[in-house]
Formats: sequence, C-alpha cells, structure tokens
Amino acid sequence: MKNILVPIDFSNATPSVIKAGRVLAREHHARIVLISVAPLPALAEVASMAAEDFVGSAEGPVAAKLAHYGDKLNAEGLETQPFERYGPPAECIVEEARRISADYIVMGSHGHTALYEALVGSITGWVLKHAPCPVVVVPVLGFSPAFTSGR
Repeated sequence: MKNILVPIDFSNATPSVIKAGRVLAREHHARIVLISVAPLPALAEVASMAAEDFVGSAEGPVAAKLAHYGDKLNAEGLETQPFERYGPPAECIVEEARRISADYIVMGSHGHTALYEALVGSITGWVLKHAPCPVVVVPVLGFSPAFTSGR
C-alpha cells in the first residue's frame, strides 16, 4: 500500500494541506498518515512536568484533534493513521517519511519572507532538502500546490 505523510500543525494551513493529501490518497489509493510534531520542551519545563504530561496521553488535545481529522477522513472511505511525535519537527517528519516508506509528503508553507527564511530557515525548506520522497507544498491560502520536489 502507498503512504502519504501529512504533517499538520493546526494552523490556518491545515484544512488545505489535508485537502491536498485527500486528493493524492484517492488518486493513488493510498493511506494517509497524519502527524503532528511538537518540539521537545526545554529542560526546565521537563523538570516541572509530570511524566504523563511530557509523554502525552491518548486523550490529550493534540491526540483529540488528530483523531477528529482522522475520523473525518475515515468516514470518507480513506484509510488514515493519526499520531503525534515530539522532537525537532523537520527531522521528525523526514524520519517518519522514511519509517513508513512514504510515497509523498504533503505539507503547508506559511509564506515567510525571504529574509526570515535566510535567517531562521523553515521546516518546509529543510524537509524539501532531506525528504526521501516527493514533497507537495501547499500554500497557506489555497489548495494549489506551489512546488513539488521529485526524488
């Protein structure tokens, strides 16, 4: 079975990213793997957290949002696997793409300025450079894929 990795961050880009993933999944008879990656908290924050807060629980807000999107896609007849990870977002996305042998990664672009990208970089830019598969970048304001990187 083919796999389409769809990283989401619950921003205003999320509906467009999921829509693009849905279109690809239908076209390729593929499973959608929804992932949300949260950066690891700073050491001081970890020290003050309960273990279950750090690891995350199946009933947490992120898990609930992922399950909501997964349930909607499943109701449309698409196989969906939602889950959350913790760590550096770009690296986690690429690692997950390798782990599931993703055929595509579909992700959003928040459209920062060139100066911002040069100084700070972007998750999408890093994923484009390191992904083991084609990456479809969905602009924040619409569904038309802005760029596809083929590998």
